[in-house]
Amino acid sequence: MVRMRQNTIVIVVDNGLHGYEQYLLGRSYYNSQTEAPLPYAVLAPWDYEGFARAMGVGQVSRADSVATLRTALASAKAHTGGPSFIHALVKSRSLPPGL
Repeated sequence: MVRMRQNTIVIVVDNGLHGYEQYLLGRSYYNSQTEAPLPYAVLAPWDYEGFARAMGVGQVSRADSVATLRTALASAKAHTGGPSFIHALVKSRSLPPGL
């Protein structure tokens, strides 16, 4: 994407967990404020933004709220010199509607 200067927007949604694994094997975690996640479902923190920059991505953003996500998306759409990367941080207990 960088080499071909594709105007792609890549979004990594990061909740720090193998969330689906946690949901299947320890669903009660999502309804509790004190229950610890399954130890093997916890992901080591990665520097996704640094990795994107190291790969040559010129537009890198972090979003941790609806407002910052909107800003990051607007910046990514306005960037025309290659791919954009957004690191979207969500709470580990977040679940999509319907689960």
